[in-house]
Amino acid sequence: SPITSMTIESLKFRMKPPPLGYQVKHHLKQLARAAMDKPTYKIEPFKFDKKTVLILDEAAMISTRELATLTSAVEKAGGMLITVFDRKQLQAIGPGGGAAFLADRHGKATLTSIVRQKDQKDVEIVKALATGDASNALKIIAEQGNIHVARNREAAIKKLVSDWTANEARKRDGALIFVGTREDVTVMNKRCQDARLKAGELGSTKYRGQGVTFHEKDRVLFTANSKTLGVQNGSLGTIVDLK
Repeated sequence: SPITSMTIESLKFRMKPPPLGYQVKHHLKQLARAAMDKPTYKIEPFKFDKKTVLILDEAAMISTRELATLTSAVEKAGGMLITVFDRKQLQAIGPGGGAAFLADRHGKATLTSIVRQKDQKDVEIVKALATGDASNALKIIAEQGNIHVARNREAAIKKLVSDWTANEARKRDGALIFVGTREDVTVMNKRCQDARLKAGELGSTKYRGQGVTFHEKDRVLFTANSKTLGVQNGSLGTIVDLK
């Protein structure tokens, strides 16, 4: 949607006058960005008014204290607050339950039609998982040929890397590997990187830092927002040069 979006922490920060030290640092950064012919950003305190419609996505993950702060600010300004959430998904970060309380007390609209999945079998899978019927969901997935069991961990890793390499060759970032722990992430990233090195897809120049080795043409994922760099959490990039 074209709605201006930001994290809650960013919104809370913008609702308060920034400290003098932050203002000075911000202006110095903008001067540097202007000198490099990059876009600059102004510090504009965020204010709610009676025309404000604040939509909190994944509201079930918001702590009750944070939700109360935002609810009070919007109510005081005469605006509207809309919370969007699924109470059966991830739990709140901190003491929560506020979004569900508001919905139960003041009313809610419930989405029951599935529009993302088009195939009827996929719709059945989603409905089964939503109602806790994991057994039936897995049965349908298996019937579609989408469950594969390896002899052991090493065999599973080799198969995953092989399939990922084949898909990556056809479409950049068209395949993702999901694993359960950060340790597994490190292992899979290294195996996929080795596969690309073997195929001659990465440059010989490399940089090692914090236990990770990067090569030219490596694909990287940003895990934090940075206005200075112009990236958001989740942005992908390609290393074009290492010095």
